[in-house]
Amino acid sequence: MPGKLSKILKRDDGVLIPLFRKFLYNADIAAHQGNADRDQVKITCMEFQIKLMQAVVEQFKNSRTRAHDTGKLHPSSLYGCARAIWFRAFGFPLNPPISSDDSLRKYFIFSLGDSIHYQVQCLCHAMGILEDAEVAVESEKYDIEGHCDGILCLDGKRYVLEIKSTNSRYFGQIDKSGKPLTGHKEQLHNYMDVLGIGHGIILYENKDTQALKEFVYDTDKRVVATNHQLCTQLQRAIQTKKAPSREGTSPGCDVCKWCKFTQVCFSDEKFKLYYKRLVKGLDHASKAPQRKKSRGLTVGNKATRSTKRAKAGLTIARRSISR
Repeated sequence: MPGKLSKILKRDDGVLIPLFRKFLYNADIAAHQGNADRDQVKITCMEFQIKLMQAVVEQFKNSRTRAHDTGKLHPSSLYGCARAIWFRAFGFPLNPPISSDDSLRKYFIFSLGDSIHYQVQCLCHAMGILEDAEVAVESEKYDIEGHCDGILCLDGKRYVLEIKSTNSRYFGQIDKSGKPLTGHKEQLHNYMDVLGIGHGIILYENKDTQALKEFVYDTDKRVVATNHQLCTQLQRAIQTKKAPSREGTSPGCDVCKWCKFTQVCFSDEKFKLYYKRLVKGLDHASKAPQRKKSRGLTVGNKATRSTKRAKAGLTIARRSISR
């Protein structure tokens, strides 16, 4: 057995994946030898998932009017077209669904992505390495609002965890290049910067095969500086209420074909209509609706609260999930 376990741990798969293998392998061996309940890991994960999903539901209820009407920037969507980010900040409408088949397909795509997130978070909880889950991240200086998937504690070090699911085509690109997809490293660094945590992990799961790929990072000051510059440029566009220029030439071009705002972007009539309704006369600094700060939940024994950080004038509000 020790020989098999050493082979499992010698694979160069980052930090988290070897720990997953070790934990689940040991659980299987213990169950096989009659020293543990075969379903104990599954039961622990399911119990935590129920609490996690209840907290996420409350999160959605409390945030339905929070983001798009306050001009906030979201780390998960900061690294595409600046014009699309500007549309999202002011609450411009997304493209309508193409068909009923498209709506059905998107429902299952996003539901599968959510379930993958829960699987990883619950496994980390069962292993005792999950410090917080669904952590709210806010920066007053850069108008950032978002949530990272979790904070891990490994060998005394804290890591921001970002979970991504993708199909075989993109997973193959990641595996071949040895690099994350565009924007994911920058997104992770945004969370690390705001939360003041010096280490981070991006974990990819192939939705088609369940294969995993992991990238581990220490803070890269160049990436952080680039993030700050980008946020400042986007803030200026929002404050001046001037839409950035189109980056593509038509709704079907390579740059724009996956964009959710092509209808309003390429229709001057629709743009003017929604600009007048959503942007003109709007002063985010003085008229943005005030929302109640969410109370921290806990994964461990210590509640997390909004904490002012001196560094870069950032403020964080961490929402965690209770045991």
